[in-house]
Amino acid sequence: MSHAPDKTLIIIDGFNIGGKRGGTRTYIESLSTFLKSQGFTILNIPKSQNVKNSYSSLFRIKLDSMRMKIPPSIVAMAQRPDDLLMFKLFKRKNKSICVLHGDNLRKMKLKRSKPVATIYKIMEKQGLYLADRIICVDQSTFDIYVKRYPWLKSKSVVIPVGVNTSIFKPLDRTECRRSLGIPEDSHVMLVAGRLEKEKNIGAAIQMVKEHLDDENSILLIAGTGQEEATLKELAKGIKKAKIQFLGQVPYPELPKIINASDVILIPSLFESGPLVIIEAMACGVPSVSTDVGRARIFIGNSGCGAVVKNVEKEFAEQAKKFLNHNPSIKENCTERVKLFSFHNTGEETLKLIRELE
Repeated sequence: MSHAPDKTLIIIDGFNIGGKRGGTRTYIESLSTFLKSQGFTILNIPKSQNVKNSYSSLFRIKLDSMRMKIPPSIVAMAQRPDDLLMFKLFKRKNKSICVLHGDNLRKMKLKRSKPVATIYKIMEKQGLYLADRIICVDQSTFDIYVKRYPWLKSKSVVIPVGVNTSIFKPLDRTECRRSLGIPEDSHVMLVAGRLEKEKNIGAAIQMVKEHLDDENSILLIAGTGQEEATLKELAKGIKKAKIQFLGQVPYPELPKIINASDVILIPSLFESGPLVIIEAMACGVPSVSTDVGRARIFIGNSGCGAVVKNVEKEFAEQAKKFLNHNPSIKENCTERVKLFSFHNTGEETLKLIRELE
């Protein structure tokens, strides 16, 4: 039974920093679209979009939570524990859900100073304590957090993230390449994601430099982030292959870029998804990924890609296998992706929201 149109869900979205895209941003947009189809109104906090950094994001969440008149019957959903903490300081009566997109504390330790990571750990614990329910986007995230905070187990559930197959679908490969100015006979590899340390994108550039530095190879890098300047400097060592930094790609354009590629590369150090694997799969394109998140679950033994443990030794070897276009791989991908539809994610999340109302 669908909700009446006046039903509202608050989505606390501290990830919309500088307009950067990523798996969490995609999750929020896909969930919002699904819930709107069920009669929900979505209210975003912070109301001001594209804040400059995580610190100003927390400030905006705090400020909006203080100012906004929100009925206590409305459920709030945050994408990070510290974001939820800022909201709950002023809206204690609202039921709340915290979605864990991987190990946030590990990310903080990698990217921030020790004092900042320590402060985050305190906020993480308090935010999770105040949450009524916890959604983990994969089993490994559930295991990490239950080990860290055993008291979370009773209120946590795993709801895997799916892909929106109405957006990500096979397109004409030749036309996609033509529109991007890519020669038809090129070997095209794509890395799509935030240019941050945990994405380990330098490993993909190094792989091209050492194993695929020929005139027929093209590495597309879609995204922006703190590592952009470092990665561009590293790319200067490439002699023959082309490295193209595409910058921040508008979401509607991403399926075209994926369809123009032979293989997607995911050299990440850790991930909760990676969602790009099933986005590529929906387009009929295979992926080669490090053994992170749900990569093995997504790819399995389907022939839709490969999962490697050693980037230096195995990444190039596996990537080369998918550089020659094979129609049968496309068929395998589009069939397997049916297991990972976002509709399933939406239905399970909606059920949880209704339990809290």
